[in-house]
Amino acid sequence: RLFSCLTLLRMSFEEEEFQLFASLFRKLDLNRDNYIDSNDMKRALLQLGKRASPDTIRDIIWEVDKDGDGKLSFDEIIAIFLRVRANPLSSEPTRLLNILEFLMHDTEERGTITVEQAILIMSRRFSREITQADLHHFVIDQASTTDPAKTRISFSEFLRQMDIARMLRQTCA
Repeated sequence: RLFSCLTLLRMSFEEEEFQLFASLFRKLDLNRDNYIDSNDMKRALLQLGKRASPDTIRDIIWEVDKDGDGKLSFDEIIAIFLRVRANPLSSEPTRLLNILEFLMHDTEERGTITVEQAILIMSRRFSREITQADLHHFVIDQASTTDPAKTRISFSEFLRQMDIARMLRQTCA
């Protein structure tokens, strides 16, 4: 059941990205019931240095929870990824997506990713509206570095950059 939409997923994701995603899902699913629930989400946010109220955590899950059971299956999470990829200008909820994409790249569990990884995430999300070169220039300027492969940013900085990229996307669209 965990990989029931494997074919559709592989058509929309790069192999490395799929492997990171599947690994992250298994890692976040603490009780191994093939769902991410509020306890799993709370742990993920704490790993990122974010404290969230139970209501906020429930809202993050609710935004994506198609069957209303209060927890997220692999299929429900894949569905949001695919919807956002198919239509980045939509008003799909992105809080969960931001958390998961960041964690996918924080493989060392340091609570940070490289600027280069942030640019990759933004490029995948906004590629139709903003070029990777524009993102690279903008994020590099914000991080005041010349080596995006070595400079790391926190989840809070990543969210800030995503908000700026979203505003830039709306300007370009």
